[in-house]
Amino acid sequence: NVLKHGKGTSYRELLNSPNSLFDVKSPQAANSEEVEPPVSLVDVTAPGFFDGLTTTIVDAYHFLEEK
Repeated sequence: NVLKHGKGTSYRELLNSPNSLFDVKSPQAANSEEVEPPVSLVDVTAPGFFDGLTTTIVDAYHFLEEK
């Protein structure tokens, strides 16, 4: 929902989620040396991002196969 609609209730809930499966970039987190603010919502450079993504996709696949 956040990726589709951008900032709003879902975005705020995602930022406040203590068990986030990924890191969310915020405009305040932009490096002071950066001329442009970050343009992506999810920080794919966070350690373990792709491992977590892969695990989630495989888990979803197995869940859907059992239905």
